[in-house]
Amino acid sequence: MASLPRNDELAAQLELLADLSELEGESSFRVLAYRRAATRIRETGGPVAQLALDGKAKSLSGIGATIEGKIVEAIELGEMKALTKRKVLIPAEVVKFMHLPGLGPKTARRIWQELGVT
Repeated sequence: MASLPRNDELAAQLELLADLSELEGESSFRVLAYRRAATRIRETGGPVAQLALDGKAKSLSGIGATIEGKIVEAIELGEMKALTKRKVLIPAEVVKFMHLPGLGPKTARRIWQELGVT
């Protein structure tokens, strides 16, 4: 097996998954859970990837069984399955729209879908 992903790499995947999920109009609770987990992973001193492989990442506040499973997917596949699926559906540029001042996920989605801007 290749080296385990670093905490910042896992957190980045969860943050992107949160952004893409938000663009898809997914539950705000799920989006918030991804963002909280990303923050917790960044703040954790030890390797969260190893904790997930050992089935112990759930012991961290903000990380449950579902997110621990996504971390294991990232370790085994290089990327979380849900993230891979969403990246196919939503152009990367649309995520960048979301981060422009004054534009949120609804407006970014509208620019992309109704105006065809990517």
